[in-house]
Amino acid sequence: MSKEQLHEIGQRRHEPAPGDVQALLWEIARLRAIAARADQYLIGPNSLIRDVLRRELDECACVQEQQRMREELFKKG
Repeated sequence: MSKEQLHEIGQRRHEPAPGDVQALLWEIARLRAIAARADQYLIGPNSLIRDVLRRELDECACVQEQQRMREELFKKG
């Protein structure tokens, strides 16, 4: 989930909309799975495993947000 999506859910934390808890649980499960795979990949002997991890991380909303921020900083610099 993006930072904006998480913020919107946070704004409703006292009156959760249907599906908010489920969405957060799926996000947590997805992040746990990535962390578990990262642990396996980084133990591996070759760069192919790291390339797979890089592709998976590139699909994460939070990583995409960070990449856009870096791109904007480099454009201004």
